[in-house]
Amino acid sequence: MPSKKVLLTGATGLLGSNLLHHLIREGYHVFAIKRNKSDLSLCPESSKITWINIDSIDVESVIGLNIPFNYIIHAAGFISYQKKDKAKLFEVNTKLTTKMGIAALKLNVEKFILVSSISAIGKQDPSKILDETTPWDKNQFSSNYGRSKKAAEESIKTLSKEKGLPYLIFNPSIIVGPAKPDQSSARLIGYVADGKPFYTSGMLNYIFVDDVSSAIIKGIKSSYINQQWILNGGWISYKGFFSIVANYMNVKPPQYNVPKFAVLAGALLENIYSRIKGKTPTLSMETARMAGSKNIYSAAKVKRDIKIDFSPLADAVKNTIDTMKINDWLKTIIFIPALLILTL
Repeated sequence: MPSKKVLLTGATGLLGSNLLHHLIREGYHVFAIKRNKSDLSLCPESSKITWINIDSIDVESVIGLNIPFNYIIHAAGFISYQKKDKAKLFEVNTKLTTKMGIAALKLNVEKFILVSSISAIGKQDPSKILDETTPWDKNQFSSNYGRSKKAAEESIKTLSKEKGLPYLIFNPSIIVGPAKPDQSSARLIGYVADGKPFYTSGMLNYIFVDDVSSAIIKGIKSSYINQQWILNGGWISYKGFFSIVANYMNVKPPQYNVPKFAVLAGALLENIYSRIKGKTPTLSMETARMAGSKNIYSAAKVKRDIKIDFSPLADAVKNTIDTMKINDWLKTIIFIPALLILTL
């Protein structure tokens, strides 16, 4: 039987590169979109991928490939918490997702898979334990990133309701996995490796990158369509997470708790200073407001539906650090401002 064809966007990032490995292992014929100058350092199996060089993705460019894709996995996105990037967030995360959904409809794919974020989950639950059914209140605090992801989800659901697009939406929490120390959640590892002294009192919801890829493939193989699943392996305090990382790296963990008011004050001062100097602030007011969050995300639905278990945090950290060491990604730590890392 011929291999089923999968088109993947966001293939060169932390999750996308991991997905490539899992899809190849499962026997899929993988097509991946990249820019001409994309960094493929996270993709050691690059030669096994059919790469498609497109600097600007639109419906016509995808349809024009004349490839009968069975599945489209849309994992590309833009992350920013700067006010000035609001328009770009909605352009990339919402409008591009809609374009990919329309292309999926025209190609008559079996399933369109959208990788969203827990940032798009509603927060109106007094218990602070949130799931796929937690109401989204337009007046709740949410970053522009979260709102752009929520709008993308709603667009795909509308295409499903009005046009019949078969979709699956995954909402992963912070994805723990190997990357360069200035990329994605690997900044948390780089932060500890660099000996930073501060932490905040918030909760970190996490999931190992291998588990995200496994869940997506299980979802593809399942009979489920038009479903949404939170992917969250567990939760831990930032202090606890940093201690696990530091213990495995045999370095000193961050020692000093920074209260939220101090983060907010630091962000305000930096934003005033940056405005005077005409520069972009490292720490935005959005990220400062997110510091200290104690929300917990439930993955009970996905565990029940597709029968998946998630890796212990210690195993995820060990795998991440071992791989980063093998690739010499921890030898040169990129400077990471202390206050910024507290809001990841």
